[in-house]
Amino acid sequence: MGKNARKRNLGLKKSIPASRDRARDAAMSSSCCNAKGNGKHHHYYPFLAAAAVITFILAAVPAASAARRRPVRLHFYMHDIAGETAVQVVKGSGPLHPSMPPGGRHFGDTTVMDDLLTEGPSMESKAVGRAQGSYVLAGLVDPVVVVTMTVKITDGPYNGSTVVIAGRDDVLAEVRELAVVGGTGQLRGASGHVLWRTAEVLGAVHYVLELDVYATVPATSSALRLHATNATPIDAGGNKETMRNNI
Repeated sequence: MGKNARKRNLGLKKSIPASRDRARDAAMSSSCCNAKGNGKHHHYYPFLAAAAVITFILAAVPAASAARRRPVRLHFYMHDIAGETAVQVVKGSGPLHPSMPPGGRHFGDTTVMDDLLTEGPSMESKAVGRAQGSYVLAGLVDPVVVVTMTVKITDGPYNGSTVVIAGRDDVLAEVRELAVVGGTGQLRGASGHVLWRTAEVLGAVHYVLELDVYATVPATSSALRLHATNATPIDAGGNKETMRNNI
């Protein structure tokens, strides 16, 4: 073999180990990087698991809370008679109201009421309670009164209980929505809303208002279950089957 051939073979033998060394170093470097990266991800796994558990618990709380409440449906008519069951106690010092019927009303006028509640729209209908509270003319331009009242129920399964209603009454709107913000007795802890309509206007001073109450109460009382089963017209509008199906 000539000298040049021997030199080429010797160079080839030297280059093969060098290539193997470079490949080994590259593989080791890649393994180290992967190990570091995997270690970093593993480091975060406990925190990710804890976050998932907390999210699940927070999502489950509202559903469990809703399951522990029972529906209550009340329906009655309120008779607001100016000068008799509704008496103005404060004459507002604000300007004359431009749109509040009837005329002569001022911003800030405050009225105290003790209105009769009946099963039907007629005052001759069966009495089921009283609405006691006040309302204030709180709109400078719009015919809006702010109502705060306690409904005392005197008939039916919730006899002796009360429900507290508050909110904005735009008297010219067909349907107004007010809030149920509390209650006592069998309606303790009530929350929900009231659909409030003007059913009739009998003369200039007698307003007949229809109230549909949609509320829930904590389902912690065995007496409440009994009352819901034996619903009367003030509860669920006389539809006993409706309340039975909600139990």
